[in-house]
Amino acid sequence: MTAEPDGPEDRLRRFATIWSRAVFPVTSTSLTRPEFEERLLPLARRLSEALRARNFDAEAARAVGADLVGTHCTDPEALAHSLDCIDAYLVLYCGADGPQEDLRTRCSRLQHAMAAGFAQALRERTLAEQEAIAQAALRAQGVVAQALHASEARFRAVFEGAAIGIGIADLEGNILEVNGALVRMFGGGEQAVRGRNVSEWTHADDAPRSGGSTRNWCAANASTTTWRRPSAAPTERSCGPTSRSRCCATPTDGRSTSWR
Repeated sequence: MTAEPDGPEDRLRRFATIWSRAVFPVTSTSLTRPEFEERLLPLARRLSEALRARNFDAEAARAVGADLVGTHCTDPEALAHSLDCIDAYLVLYCGADGPQEDLRTRCSRLQHAMAAGFAQALRERTLAEQEAIAQAALRAQGVVAQALHASEARFRAVFEGAAIGIGIADLEGNILEVNGALVRMFGGGEQAVRGRNVSEWTHADDAPRSGGSTRNWCAANASTTTWRRPSAAPTERSCGPTSRSRCCATPTDGRSTSWR
């Protein structure tokens, strides 16, 4: 639509241009400045109509404030610049020939209502974004929990079904848990193995070397350490003349190490 020079539509567009130039630098929109001006034009028209209406309509100004948030004008400076622009130019460009005193009063009330609408819309948007973040965090937590459960299930399957003996000990070497293969290796029941210390199955001649290896592993925060030593198992048939031990957990993960 072609606006008549200095007619109501032309003056309205000039007001929208001034408004867009004042606010555009503090927006978070991907629009160009002329595109942003086109988004503000309907808002300017509603303010112009509310300014000249017979009865004051606060809801119209509130809606303009809310729509300002919808155009990505969420920075507090965007509201400040908008109110400054409306205060200085709305009556000048859209007041026509009405009584200036009444128009100024009406313009001030429109600014108050517009600020209230902007604050309410910004609050609702912030709460919605916080809720979306919380829901995303809960979904991520659920995915992590499922992955951890699957990992634990795989470890338990390997631990219990392994043909080699595997034990889990704390960093002091106290055995916390053993699989069936380790129980069969050393003989006796599970309770006879659990609660003992790994050093009890270390040959006396090899104790300094294996103990130092374990201490170095803990101090270096390594993931594994391996050594061979003569076995001090209670039965000759259970392990043979030598055994191979391997620690396979990270000491900083808490309480235990795994060895086999």
